Amino acid sequence: YEDRGLDGFVDGTENPQGDENVRNVAIIPEGRPDAGGSYVLLQKYLHDLKKWDAVPVAEQEASVGRSKEANEEFSKDVRLPDSHLGRVNLKENGVGLKIVRRSLPFGKISGEHGLMFTAYCHTLHNIEVQLLHMFGDADGKTDLLLKHLSTAVSGAYYYAPSVERLQDL
Repeated sequence: YEDRGLDGFVDGTENPQGDENVRNVAIIPEGRPDAGGSYVLLQKYLHDLKKWDAVPVAEQEASVGRSKEANEEFSKDVRLPDSHLGRVNLKENGVGLKIVRRSLPFGKISGEHGLMFTAYCHTLHNIEVQLLHMFGDADGKTDLLLKHLSTAVSGAYYYAPSVERLQDL
């Protein structure tokens, strides 16, 4: 089971692996305000699958930053800076700006298709920096998936408190 999206690529390959790593990325640590909770991003993207299918596979792969069939990430020396991985696989001071991704592709009989993208993180910073890079606000380069496939139609941040905090209310 490969968790491929409607675009044909494996989704969530940059997710942290293992329960402890997921918790470390998603849960606000003790000693910080709102400890035990998580910051949540929810976005809805619509996909133009006809447009995407007309893009040659090599250009799709360049837009994502990895191979479609084998799911092999392209090395940084050949990866386009405006590829999806070039926009969201980011580091600051040598440390990756990780988020936990939980995406769900959807489709309607009307022909509307897309992705409900949810991400969790212990800090809004990681989410915000990735969004700024995707949409070109960081350096003027926009994620190629927004050119060839996806249109963001909604998005919002949320704070999800811990179970303990909810029980205290």
